[in-house]
Amino acid sequence: MLRHYYTGRDVTCAQNIDELRSMAAKCLPNFCMEYLEGGSDDEYTVTATGA
Repeated sequence: MLRHYYTGRDVTCAQNIDELRSMAAKCLPNFCMEYLEGGSDDEYTVTATGA
């Protein structure tokens, strides 16, 4: 079953982090999302989360 993410602007209606990430991606410029989603230096956070 395909899940449809919440598409509104009210962050209190988001049910998980993926929905918050989707909402942020719609509001922020691409370079901001790339910075937030990417790792820095040794990319420890990216490696630790399995992304």
